[in-house]
Amino acid sequence: KMFCFFLLLIAANSFVVKNVGTGLKPFTSPIKMVENESVEKNKVEARIYEISNGMHKLINKLLGTEINGILHVGIGVYGCEYWFSNRIEMVDLNYIEKAIGLVPKTVICLGETELSKEEFERFIESDLLPKFNIEKYDMFFNNCNHFADDVSKYLVEKPLPKYVMDISNEVYNAMDKTGVDFSNKIARYVMISWGRFNRKASLDKHRKIFN
Repeated sequence: KMFCFFLLLIAANSFVVKNVGTGLKPFTSPIKMVENESVEKNKVEARIYEISNGMHKLINKLLGTEINGILHVGIGVYGCEYWFSNRIEMVDLNYIEKAIGLVPKTVICLGETELSKEEFERFIESDLLPKFNIEKYDMFFNNCNHFADDVSKYLVEKPLPKYVMDISNEVYNAMDKTGVDFSNKIARYVMISWGRFNRKASLDKHRKIFN
């Protein structure tokens, strides 16, 4: 089981580094994207990426789970996407694919918010920064999806879809403590690598890093 997750995390790290460096587009969204719709109406979207590159099937085989992928979720609002990797950051939606090297597999409308961008970013700085940082990162209980879930609850008072949040619980329940601890150590390395390789200077004016 530990070896299974080692393979997954190393593959995910290589996949992220390669795609961020080259701008490859390995996934195509199955829905039609409405460009900049969130700018006018403060529409809030869950932007869901599948980052295992198919290796979740190996996880299912070795752990006996039935997950449909390893998901990363960002929140689209105010014409930007907010997410957590080794830090919390925001990038203009027009540049998000260049920033992380992926397009969403699915985009779900969560609703609309009456809160301003300034109010939301004050909430990030006061409430989310102390919780979501690399020191407190946990691939099962405090990851990018938990960040997106907290943001969704704040902006539109509803959680992310249950199937998104259930994946980490299902995998955690299938592993022993040694596998869990080892996986978390590797996951932190993956997140640090992701953060390091998506720092493109050309995106600086379209990006905000919260620290």
